[in-house]
Amino acid sequence: MAAQVVSTGALRVQIASDLHLEFFRDGIDLEEILSPCAPVLALLGDISALGSARGRQVYEVFLEQCCGRFEQVLVLAGNHEYYCGSRENRASVRSIQAYMRSLGSSRFPNLMVLENDVVELVDGVRIAGCALWSHIPACQTISGAAEAGVDPWGTVERRLTDYRSIYVDREVEEGREPGLRTVTAEETTAWHTESVEFIRREAARATADGKSLLVLTHHTPSFHGTAAPEHGEDPEGFGSGFSTNLEHLLADPELAAIHTWCFGHTHYNSDQVAHGCRLVSNQRGYLIERCPGYEMDKVIEVHPKFDVVAAGGLDVDVVSADGGEGGQE
Repeated sequence: MAAQVVSTGALRVQIASDLHLEFFRDGIDLEEILSPCAPVLALLGDISALGSARGRQVYEVFLEQCCGRFEQVLVLAGNHEYYCGSRENRASVRSIQAYMRSLGSSRFPNLMVLENDVVELVDGVRIAGCALWSHIPACQTISGAAEAGVDPWGTVERRLTDYRSIYVDREVEEGREPGLRTVTAEETTAWHTESVEFIRREAARATADGKSLLVLTHHTPSFHGTAAPEHGEDPEGFGSGFSTNLEHLLADPELAAIHTWCFGHTHYNSDQVAHGCRLVSNQRGYLIERCPGYEMDKVIEVHPKFDVVAAGGLDVDVVSADGGEGGQE
């Protein structure tokens, strides 16, 4: 994705995710959700379910408000963007992605959709964005459990709504008429692998070019302090539906450009440093939920040349949603 550099100096980005606007019944008022205080807004997924007419309606109203208040609006898809309201009104991942991109190309000129895309809004600072998804191990897939002779009802693929509410195009070569079918864990894991390679490639390129990199994803890059403890930190367990351990990317000196990584998805807010990289989320949650720690004016800054020590050092230092210090449980 190409974009014009709009300024120099530090990149200031206001972040928010997991707004779930499809549940708003009394209209959307930006001022009840965000207090605009930065030139750039990044919406990190689960803003609205776009497989339904209602979800698209509130999404467009909200984006219109955002684009009127911010110089640039960056949008990611989360898993909920792909949720469909009913079996009679289904849409594929591909068609929803096309719909999202069409909003930027036809309605809102200062809107950019990032899905394995990179943009440079401030000279010396690149932004890489994608949904990311997560790595679902074979033991947590329906087919993997069946092959192992294990009851599949406890697997991530069986328990998560994603695999009942997200649809992909059914190809002719599958032996059936073209149409839609539900996505599989193997497919979302393949998307995850593709996005990890994208992030690795862009981090290596930014490092070689002497630039800083801001990574924006919906799913999380670490098990440490990024989700509620009850979800667990076992990459082979249920937590794999929410997070993937990508801290090896942060520790790689050839990928040292990664300055800050913003994410959502878990409905659990945290702000921490791992391997010199800030990991931060600002998730609102469902209408009646309101995640502790959500800030209407959460802004992060990324400088063209950053100081690892100033960023917080090399140790993981978790700040929990209630403001206290936490860590790996």
